[in-house]
Amino acid sequence: MSEAKRLKLDKEERDNVLPSLKESGWKEVEGRDAIYKEFMFKDFNQAFGFMSRVALLAEKMDHHPEWFNVYNKVQVTLSTHECSGLSQRDVNLATFMDQIAKTKL
Repeated sequence: MSEAKRLKLDKEERDNVLPSLKESGWKEVEGRDAIYKEFMFKDFNQAFGFMSRVALLAEKMDHHPEWFNVYNKVQVTLSTHECSGLSQRDVNLATFMDQIAKTKL
């Protein structure tokens, strides 16, 4: 992964990517440069399937989400530790999560 992918998003980049993420339900975390979303599924099986698919990509990206799961709910917070804030890696992972959450797991 190039170092550019680990750089904190600048104002112009944030203005370009955050509106579409917010439209899909992502929220900025108060007091922290991070985004958060809660995903709801039919049951635990679908939630776990979602987490498994995300885990495979996260491992390839070497970019792991902060998440919490109870039954059919998965709560996700994304931020890049290397730059102490949002990076393109967070945007890419959030976009992937949104796409697979819409599919039948």
